[in-house]
Amino acid sequence: MIIANNATYKTFISNYGDQNSRLQNAMSRLSSGQKMTSPGDAPADLGISERFRAQIRNSEAASGVIQNAINLMQSTDRWLQEVHNILDRMSELAVSSADGSKSTGDRKNLDLEFQQLKNEVARISEAGKYNKLSVNGRTAVAVYDNLNHKITYSQADGSEIHDVGINFRDGNAAANGIKYAFESSAANGSVGDFMFTDDGKNLIYVAQKSVDSLSAQKTLMKLDIESNQLTTLAMDSAGGTSATNQARLVMDNQGRVWVSEPSTAATTDDKQFRVRLLDVDAFTLDDGGTGASNKWAGGVTLASSFSNFAVHDDYIYYIERSTGTAPHRLVKQSIYDTTSKEILLNDISTTFGLNKGETYAISQDGQYMAFEDENGTVGNVKIIHIPSGEYITQSMGSRTNSVAALGFDGNNNLFWTDTGNTSDENAIKRASIRLASDGKPELYDTEVIRNDNAGHLGAYNSGMAARNMGLSVGGGTPASRYEFQVGADAGMDVDFELADVRVVKLGISSLDVLNEDNAQAAIKSISGAIDMVANQRAIIGSQVSRLSFTHSANTGFRDNLAQAESRLRDVDIAKETTELTRAQILSQTSISMLGQNNTNAQNILRLLP
Repeated sequence: MIIANNATYKTFISNYGDQNSRLQNAMSRLSSGQKMTSPGDAPADLGISERFRAQIRNSEAASGVIQNAINLMQSTDRWLQEVHNILDRMSELAVSSADGSKSTGDRKNLDLEFQQLKNEVARISEAGKYNKLSVNGRTAVAVYDNLNHKITYSQADGSEIHDVGINFRDGNAAANGIKYAFESSAANGSVGDFMFTDDGKNLIYVAQKSVDSLSAQKTLMKLDIESNQLTTLAMDSAGGTSATNQARLVMDNQGRVWVSEPSTAATTDDKQFRVRLLDVDAFTLDDGGTGASNKWAGGVTLASSFSNFAVHDDYIYYIERSTGTAPHRLVKQSIYDTTSKEILLNDISTTFGLNKGETYAISQDGQYMAFEDENGTVGNVKIIHIPSGEYITQSMGSRTNSVAALGFDGNNNLFWTDTGNTSDENAIKRASIRLASDGKPELYDTEVIRNDNAGHLGAYNSGMAARNMGLSVGGGTPASRYEFQVGADAGMDVDFELADVRVVKLGISSLDVLNEDNAQAAIKSISGAIDMVANQRAIIGSQVSRLSFTHSANTGFRDNLAQAESRLRDVDIAKETTELTRAQILSQTSISMLGQNNTNAQNILRLLP
């Protein structure tokens, strides 16, 4: 019998340690509910489980995003229901006015309510919001920050200010290597016309600097905002550095983009402008004509230094000269019939004082024209009601020639930049327009929607105003395209465009029921507006339906992940209880054997004398 090296005792101790370790593991797993209580238990499974956990939590967050998206769209639809109710009532008033037994006074009373309801639709298009975000209109008020070299934009009321996230400083280039050429190389450089497309995905602008094969004031640029990729399009002729001599970009109520390009047919100092239709997707220009590829008739020539115009449905509004020396006149022409032309305002220079080089804008529906009257008076702007020829003169700027840019939105609100050298003077302002009882237009609710130090909002000062447009009103923005993360992983997102019920978009901005003919026209136009809103509601409803299925799929995906993660991490209670019982029995047995081993050692001592 060997006692110097008690190998049996060591074996018993080792067995006891093993069983005690199993016992501790079983107790730890049962008390925690997890089969992996330390990184060494199952390293590979632990890594997979943690990835599953991240996806489960992301899926739960995505479910919340989907619910928010559905809530947003349902809120939008509730606003649109009210617009439908209003349009129904307006149609009812128009039918009542188209009653031969009604007197002029009766129709005036009907028109009072009619106009109030139209104003309410305009209000809903702007005030109808969800979590402070506009959901019923797409007016983007964008301005160029000359000091920080970026475009900032906001909602129509100046809220929710964002920037495109791109530095357009002279010399910078897009991701595909093409230089932006957004501003000239001069200090506080001038910029040309620019606008967001209706879906907010692209920025269209006129290049201001010659770079490589690009010619200044002769190249159109399309920037894909998400990818920061530029596409270029050469025009036939370049304009000058002055804003009134450059190409202008105009968006109509259908989202089409039009360009007034300086004509090669005129001298450098007296260039006229021809209108061309821009295909944004293909990035090509359509001169118009009778060919199969032409989408309009063409044949529109703007007078020299009068590059701005407006397009609404089938008609274009612009300033022309019938001959080289004839008075300037505002005309309305069919975009499909070059012979269908109507003179709206004749000899506008003599009658209203609109001269070459003065900043002006025409409302999208051809109802109003506004221009800065640069006659030495501080910030005077004239607003003309085009159908009646009535106008008013109002001081709107802080100093002489301080109004650098003018623009109308889809509710015929007027926006302008007031340039100066202090934060109070350097501002974006807006006002609403209505017809007063005397038939003249009047401004009301004038307000500053943004102000900042000189150079942050358009032209740096009044001296630069003639060379710097710097303001874009209308179109969509990247923010008007609502994006929602609907899944656990990157790229699992969707984007939707919501409603647009601005009165110009609906085609009801110019309606009244003051006589039978106008009432009949209103009935037809309102019917079209009702169909348009119904279509938008159908689109929103389809998006809600889609998101409901997305939510269901995301929930199923999350549940399956949870089950897979559970199989990797959660303890099998039955199995671990069996293991615990086994470990307890063997541990107790090991202790018993150790005791028996000690008894054997004591028996050896009895052999000693």
